[in-house]
Order: sequence, then structure tokens, then C-alpha cells
Amino acid sequence: MLSPANHTQYQQKRLIKNIAVIGFYSLIIFVSLFGNLLVCYVILSKRRLRSRTTNILILNLTISDLLLTLFNIPLTTARLLLDNWPFGTLLCKLGPFIQAMSVYVSTISMTIIAIDRYQVLVGLLRKRYTTTVPTSLNILMIWLLAGILSLPHAWFNQVKDIFIFKTLLRCQVVYPPEWDSRLRKWITLLTFSTQYSIPLIIITICYARIGVHIWKRVGIGALTLQQRCDQNQSKRTTIKMLITVVVVFAICWLPLNIHHIRSDFGFGDYSSNIFL
Repeated sequence: MLSPANHTQYQQKRLIKNIAVIGFYSLIIFVSLFGNLLVCYVILSKRRLRSRTTNILILNLTISDLLLTLFNIPLTTARLLLDNWPFGTLLCKLGPFIQAMSVYVSTISMTIIAIDRYQVLVGLLRKRYTTTVPTSLNILMIWLLAGILSLPHAWFNQVKDIFIFKTLLRCQVVYPPEWDSRLRKWITLLTFSTQYSIPLIIITICYARIGVHIWKRVGIGALTLQQRCDQNQSKRTTIKMLITVVVVFAICWLPLNIHHIRSDFGFGDYSSNIFL
């Protein structure tokens, strides 16, 4: 049992932590809603933008981000603020599943965008993947693959009784005891590879090749110098925007991946403070 003084100190620290959690997650929700809804509005309001496969994939990416923002961030916030998990087994499994699926959809969409831009601008392949496969089927396959890769994150989640100061219900990952260490490592490694490192390598190679191609490209045909400059500037602007999205994604997701690898491979204990 805590003494009255220690209990008061504990409550004060918890209050500060809760205020920080609510503040930061509220900021994330605001920025995500504003940015993603703005992208959706721009693409959906202009017919010429809706007709381009790359823009449809960007729209697909923003929808996955909005799903993460509207569904998972409130659940994550509640999970951090509440002692008990009051939402039942269904949301305990559905929350991690949708979170992982949304991130996979974003990653796969960015990878396909990079491959498509590579095929258009470098033109080494005769047929573009995004014109060979119908856009609707492309989107369906992205979500289906993302759902399959996300299943492990839902399958092992369950509501469990734990005792701290009293018996509490918590939503936790629970692996079979005989497979706990190996499963944890394999799932972490699978997630790191499929959601982060492999897509990032593909995207980096595609954009690097595009950058080299544009840098060396010499304009042909009856274009004025100004027209050639405008054309190349337009392509550079598009590539810079997509590269920025990828770089921000890589930087923002790297710490969390390192944290999971660190804790699941035994390089340190899991820390909720480091996670935050």
C-alpha cells in the first residue's frame, strides 16, 4: 500500500501524464483530419485528378490514415488513460487489426505509387502495372493483402485479468506459453520487414532511379527552353512531394520499430514511457 504522501505524488504524476497524452493525441487528430480531408477534397473536387491512378492511390492512402485517426487514436488514448479495458474482446482484437491494416495500406499504396512513377518517368517496362491491373482491383488487392498481414496482430490479442493494486481487465497480446518468445520475435520481424524495411527499400530505389533519370534527361522535340523547364519543374515537384511523404513516414515509424525490436528480442524490457 502507498502512503498518503506517495499516493498524492503518484496521482499528480498520473494527472500530468494524462494531460500530456490527451494534448498530444488531440493535436495528432487535428493535424491528421485537416491534412487528409484537404487531400480528399482536392482530389475529389477535380475530375482530372480523379482520373489519374496515382491520385486514386494517394486518396486510398489518406482514407487509411483517416481510419487510423478516427478509430484507433481514440482507442489508444482510452487504453493509456483507463485502468480497465471497458470495450470488450471484439474491440480488443479489432483495434490492433485496423491499426496494422491502415499502416499496411499506407505503405503498400506508397510502394505502388513509387513503382508507377518509375514506370512512367523512366519507362524501362512496356506495360505499367497500374494500367494493366484495373484501379478498383488494385485497391481491393491492397486492402486484402494488408488485412492478411494484419491478422497476427488481432489473433493473439485478448482481454486478460491482471492484478496490480486490484484486479483489472487489460487488452494484451497473449501468445501460447510454449511459443511465446519465438512467436513474438517472428511477428515483430515479419512486421518490420513487410511494413517498413522492404517497402522502404523498393521506394528508395525507385525514386533514386527517377532522380538520376530526370537529372540526366535531355529534352527532345519542338519544345522551347521555357517549356522544357516548366515540364521538368512539374515532374520534380511531384517527385519531391512523394519523396517527402516517404521520408516523413520512414523517420516517424523508425523509432517505434526499433522499440519493438529492442524489447521483443531481449535488448531491454518493454517501457510504456519509451513507447509514449
